Amino acid sequence: MDTGLLLAIILLIVGLVAAVLELFVPSGGILAIGSGASLITSVVFAFRINIMLGVVFLILIIILLPASLLFGVKVFPATPMGRKIMLRRTQQELVSAGGADEDLKGLGGKSGTTLTRCRPSGMAEIDGQRVNVVAEGTMLEAGVPIKVLRIEGNRVVVRPADETNEA
Repeated sequence: MDTGLLLAIILLIVGLVAAVLELFVPSGGILAIGSGASLITSVVFAFRINIMLGVVFLILIIILLPASLLFGVKVFPATPMGRKIMLRRTQQELVSAGGADEDLKGLGGKSGTTLTRCRPSGMAEIDGQRVNVVAEGTMLEAGVPIKVLRIEGNRVVVRPADETNEA
């Protein structure tokens, strides 16, 4: 086998593997650049051997690059190794699974007092429990009476009690 052909095949494989690794390794695009350079060099070596071989390598790259990326996105997470590496749930599912928002839903419309400064977030005591709150609008000092406006996931949005009566 010709060394140029062997080098072209090796560069093709390295380029495809680097493209798939780019999906999983935070390289800042270095793997993608290396993959592109490897694939282009592979095609150049193939064209130096034979024009028809160069065309075959181009067609292989056009077919194998999307196929390998699809493998990386769809098939790999379902493999035993992929299940160990990949996250199984989305961030929203993790927040919901934590149960924090379920505990906080009962606080809607209740009143309390800030325990720390809220600029914009801080601690407050609402209905006998310490809660991390976010002040809407202005900064609040400690000891200010507050009212819960709304619950957004695991965020409790509050406003001073005197402002909620005026609005």
